[in-house]
Amino acid sequence: MKNRGLILAGLCFGSVFCLGILCSAQAPANQLYGVAEFIVEPAKAADFEAAMKEWVPFYAKNNYPWPYTVFRTEDFRYYLLGPVKDMAEFGDMMKSDMQLAQKGGAEFESLMKRTASSFVFMNYHMAILRYDLSYTPEKPRVTAEDAHFICWDYYYGIPEKQGEVEQVAKEWQALYKSKNIPDAFWNYMLVMGSDLPVVVSARWGKSQADFNAEDEVIFKTLGDAYMPLVMKTMALCRKYERRTGYRLDELSYAPAAK
Repeated sequence: MKNRGLILAGLCFGSVFCLGILCSAQAPANQLYGVAEFIVEPAKAADFEAAMKEWVPFYAKNNYPWPYTVFRTEDFRYYLLGPVKDMAEFGDMMKSDMQLAQKGGAEFESLMKRTASSFVFMNYHMAILRYDLSYTPEKPRVTAEDAHFICWDYYYGIPEKQGEVEQVAKEWQALYKSKNIPDAFWNYMLVMGSDLPVVVSARWGKSQADFNAEDEVIFKTLGDAYMPLVMKTMALCRKYERRTGYRLDELSYAPAAK
């Protein structure tokens, strides 16, 4: 039952990542997200992906109302991200999933078992996408449809220095804007999970080669201002990690348009 609850929590949190890129130029209010993380052994990756792929037609025929997008990192972590209005809406989603479990019967049970047997650990987080601390150009270089490669930079903050984090993020925002950088960055602040405080900065490209080439262009464009701001950022961190990966459209689900 514990595994079932965790998997349901993960599967019900879908991502409107692409739609978010399309709408972000309108500077919407900060958005609460649920983040489900599955850690999978490389030898089991094919099993996990096969199970995830079968959830798509199952949800479609049961008119599941929440979309989700699946991401895979190069070290076989799978992420499901989903916008949440508030915790009350999260409760509604969980209630809907429990009803679907009853309706799905044997097919649901089989999918649950296959999914549970294919990962070694699952973690769950809540995060706020801070649009006010992020940057999106008016005309992004990479469109939502083309944003296949994702780069996540994890900044594990020093608790007593959290008051300085927002100011540094605004300095990055101002620097990118002053140089008319055509690529965006989004800053997520984790509000629930382990090893807090954490800020995750997300950027993306058409492919890894595209991202790396543009990253070099950005580095040169920012010039002498780049390295001092990097060092100022790192002075607020006790640990830093980078994870990269891809959006897996074939494992993702969107309900039929009404």
